Amino acid sequence: MIKRRTNAFTLLELIVVMAISAILLTIIAIPLVQGFNLTRAAQGFADAQDKARQVISQIEIEVGNAAGVRSNTGDAGALNLPVPGQNGATELVRLEAVKMDLYKIAEGDPSNFQLGPGGRRGFVNPDTGLVDPTLQGPKGDPNFPAAAGTTIVRYFIGLRDPFQPYNNPYDRLLARNATGRDNLFVLYRAEVRPYIYDTATNRYVVNANLFFDQDSDNDPNTRGALLDDLNFFIDDGNMGGTYAATPPGWGEPGIVPSGPPSKAGMIANWVRAAKIVTEVSRYDMIVPVFDRRTRNVSYLGNVPQLIPLIRFQPTRVSAEPAQGRLAVRTGEETFNADKVGADVFVTAYGAWSELTMRSYPTVYPSSWGFNPGDSLAGTPRASWITNPLGTSAPYILGRTRPDGGFSLYWFNPAVMSDEKTEGVEVFDVSLYQYASAGNLAFPFTQAIVAADNRSGFSANAAAVRDFMAMVPNPQAGRVTASFDIREVGALGGPVPPGDNSPAWATGPAETPDSNSAPAEDFFAGRINQRFNRMWNDWATLAPGIAREQYAKRFVDLRFATGPTGERSPLDPRTGLGRAYITPGSEIVIGPDQRPGANYGLPVRYTRVVTRPVGPNQYFINYVDQRDPDWVAAGVLTAAQANALDIYNPQSFQNTDFTWTVLATQFRAGYLELNSNKNEPIPDGNISVAYRFQFTEPNDVVTADYDSSEVMEIILTIRNFPQTSNPEPQAITVKGSADVRNFIR
Repeated sequence: MIKRRTNAFTLLELIVVMAISAILLTIIAIPLVQGFNLTRAAQGFADAQDKARQVISQIEIEVGNAAGVRSNTGDAGALNLPVPGQNGATELVRLEAVKMDLYKIAEGDPSNFQLGPGGRRGFVNPDTGLVDPTLQGPKGDPNFPAAAGTTIVRYFIGLRDPFQPYNNPYDRLLARNATGRDNLFVLYRAEVRPYIYDTATNRYVVNANLFFDQDSDNDPNTRGALLDDLNFFIDDGNMGGTYAATPPGWGEPGIVPSGPPSKAGMIANWVRAAKIVTEVSRYDMIVPVFDRRTRNVSYLGNVPQLIPLIRFQPTRVSAEPAQGRLAVRTGEETFNADKVGADVFVTAYGAWSELTMRSYPTVYPSSWGFNPGDSLAGTPRASWITNPLGTSAPYILGRTRPDGGFSLYWFNPAVMSDEKTEGVEVFDVSLYQYASAGNLAFPFTQAIVAADNRSGFSANAAAVRDFMAMVPNPQAGRVTASFDIREVGALGGPVPPGDNSPAWATGPAETPDSNSAPAEDFFAGRINQRFNRMWNDWATLAPGIAREQYAKRFVDLRFATGPTGERSPLDPRTGLGRAYITPGSEIVIGPDQRPGANYGLPVRYTRVVTRPVGPNQYFINYVDQRDPDWVAAGVLTAAQANALDIYNPQSFQNTDFTWTVLATQFRAGYLELNSNKNEPIPDGNISVAYRFQFTEPNDVVTADYDSSEVMEIILTIRNFPQTSNPEPQAITVKGSADVRNFIR
């Protein structure tokens, strides 16, 4: 019998082959899968980088083209984000600088509002040339020069679906058992109008579709558009709810129905108005603070600690010296002009927020309340002026008060260390600005009295001595250090009618030869009659000096009181030794001295810088001038001459010729009129309105502030490329943009 050999594998051989094949496939498959994972991670990183640069570029372009950026300090840039707490319940976590509002440039013609078919009024659509009642505002090309319009662009962080809870099934840091579709925080962009035109009442009203909290007020127009609602994109904690029905008409352009929407309806309107600028899935705009080793999230009680992955922050400027504007312009020259300081200071940027301001006085004036009997009475005047102040000398500090107002404080670094809490309040800037808007009389006095009531600074001799008042304009990036004399007055009584400028009676138009009036006080008398007394009695009053040179018709602005009797800040008795008149600010009104039909009627006088002063002219000292040699003239003793610059309430009398006539002519505030003995000023009043300031030439004003004129955007894209890998791909990009159309 013949045996045949068969080509078969034994079971053992098959098992060996299968084992070897499995090993080979494992060796091949694992690197292949890892390669796919690495490729996907690389794609995710590249995608995140591309998206981050694209978003930053888009925001930079929009900021650059905007007419302005709303300050996003505090509530204006903050939002509450709903996230799971440690026990799973929803918690609201406040995050700063995650919202930014841009003002778009005004577009179209706002006056192009007409009556359309069917009696409906509306703006004309430039695309069709027809009245379109659905337009909420004018439409068309941008208006130049650029100005802010009625539309804002808002960037903000919010849940992809604001009606569902936060869900991150990738890293599962906040929800350990997260399953289902992700619901992450994304970056939105919405172009909306806080105010829309109501065709029924023909006026702009709050866009209650988007900017109204029905829980706080029944009428959205009572307090204006609610721009800083921290919960505007949160359904009042009702996560997992459904879109609530809204009254008919809400969300339709140009229609303002009778009732507001529900909160859910308002959120639905935001969803319709906004677009997601990151991605709808796998991109998260927050990251919890957690331990990478244990993956345990940091909680404060039940609230997780979060880090936002985008920040809209204004540029921080620290200790910027503000540039003083030219104090005396060409054609407005004055004697001793090197003592005139700037009354306006400007910084490089405007749109301030979080302002801290410092004013450093560099030179003390020489007339700070010493009496002739003091040890300085016989000392040369130059020694009374101190050296420039060092870093340990007192200065004026401007900061926000705990109640939110802004005030100036006297701050002495020798005994004070905390600029945020210490200092003696001397000027309530916020009250001054409120009063200046027409809400209260005498804004300057209001600001000083309010500060003094809180701090009692008037009893602090050093604070009064160093007093400097100035008012910042955050929008313009400007500090104004001068004030109108008509802002000074006594509080609590009736406000006299008129402009409240200091005024002096001229008296009858009589010459010294025809003077019929009794002798008048040099200080308080009528201008013509006081001059006549000087002229006629000069041989007795000052025989050693020329009458024609020193006998003048004049007024002394230092001792002029307004209609309410309040002393001028120029008055040495107030103790505000740094105050003087802002050059070129005065407006002198008096009776017309020229013959003709207008003789005696009020006209504005013209300033001259040389003598003699003619009809309808005046000469003024803005700052103290050098005294002549009174001792050589035989008018004063040496001690009296050295003391002329010092106010002494015991020596100062209305009839004191030395103080009220001779010394006055060389002091700040002296205003000389036509002094021709044969040309008396017509009977009437001389009124002088002027501004006063406290800044010396070498004073330094610095400012620390955030400027939304230059915005910085820091964006981190956190992309989860695959479900199996809880570690996201992240890329951080920083951008900066100037608001090119910003108007200061």
